[in-house]
Amino acid sequence: MNMRAIDYLQAEYYKLHLRGLLLVVLIFSILPFAITQLFILYKSEALISARISADLIRENALGAWTTFLFPLLCMLITQAIAGYEHETNSLNYYKSSAINWALFFTAKVIVAYAFVFLAGGLTIVFELLNNATFRLIIGGPADSLSLTIRLLQIYGSATLYCLPLIAFHLFLSLTTTKAYISFAIGLVILIVGIPIVNLTNFTYNPYLLLVASRKIGILNTELITYSGSLILVVILAFWWLQKRSILHFYN
Repeated sequence: MNMRAIDYLQAEYYKLHLRGLLLVVLIFSILPFAITQLFILYKSEALISARISADLIRENALGAWTTFLFPLLCMLITQAIAGYEHETNSLNYYKSSAINWALFFTAKVIVAYAFVFLAGGLTIVFELLNNATFRLIIGGPADSLSLTIRLLQIYGSATLYCLPLIAFHLFLSLTTTKAYISFAIGLVILIVGIPIVNLTNFTYNPYLLLVASRKIGILNTELITYSGSLILVVILAFWWLQKRSILHFYN
């Protein structure tokens, strides 16, 4: 029986360790908020005397979030989405059924992105709470509406640039024998790529497109084209490898 696109999404939902994933999302979303809260509370006098603005504190937190924490979160979510296939050795079983590999892969990307999108939304809420705390303790003009709009633009685009990361890392996760192998590869690419993308004009590291978008512009045509092309190429590559039965990683 041929499965519809919605059936693939439902199948991915039933495979999830939902509570664990939600906990990971919450921890990664609240971590920058908690650190910033502690910084504001314990350094309030120094911030007042130095006339540090809320925007500067937010930019520092955003830098750490986009450079390392959010890509790492995307990797962990993607590993979890591919975890069922690793645990059950089910890719071999899928090969004997009439499965649409492109839809199978795309459904996993969409489910992973839903959790990343949730993380982005939670981060906006925590950022607004941080701003409220700063205004309450340090003082300064309150413009919650414009800040909310700006945060929606920043984190909305940030989650979109996570799509190529999710697709690329999912490909790694589903084409390696052990989960830790793909995670280790992704972590190396991320860590090695941080100084490269910050110090050069190289903007094609799939794990650091968030950083690249902050450097060269969120709506940069070249970056958008590259991101879309990478997603398409990865989906087609996975479909072709499975269709040709070239992948034999699960024994």
